Amino acid sequence: MSVRRRIFIAATAILLFSFFLPAENLSKHVFTKTTPDGTVVFVKPHKIKRDGTTQALKDMECDIVLTTFSDTVTFTVSLITPQPISFDSVEVSVGNFNSYFPVEKLYIEPIGDNWSSRVRFYTPVSDFTRLYDTSGILRFKWGYNDTAPSYILNNKDWNKRRQIYRFAFDVISHNKH
Repeated sequence: MSVRRRIFIAATAILLFSFFLPAENLSKHVFTKTTPDGTVVFVKPHKIKRDGTTQALKDMECDIVLTTFSDTVTFTVSLITPQPISFDSVEVSVGNFNSYFPVEKLYIEPIGDNWSSRVRFYTPVSDFTRLYDTSGILRFKWGYNDTAPSYILNNKDWNKRRQIYRFAFDVISHNKH
């Protein structure tokens, strides 16, 4: 058998095999709860890598909540920095999407020599859908100065996260009355 034919057969077998591999189970990334007010979808926490040029010491941990009874999406975030920091907004950008959102401080507490901040911000559903429909490098920047904590999710990781966000939004959409 010729080398070309072997390569063709091997490539065809790999291609056919990939069609039968199961897609990632997106439901393992979300928790859905029905309440008297409606449906709540909680997207389990995930890490977003720190941008090494900023005050961020560790990766940011982020979870989101969507509901059928609100037109906003809630992002709750944990940050670790060398000093307690105060900021009133977060810039979220990816591709041609760029927006600032006001931040609600939940707490700031010492952890050894560093500080842990837990904050929350809300995005309108329209911004959330624009966000997960946009590819590129996702960036969160907390505050306005050049050394403000900044976190990025590369395009490959963002594409995976976008699928989870889209799935969570679909669950909410199917449960609206």
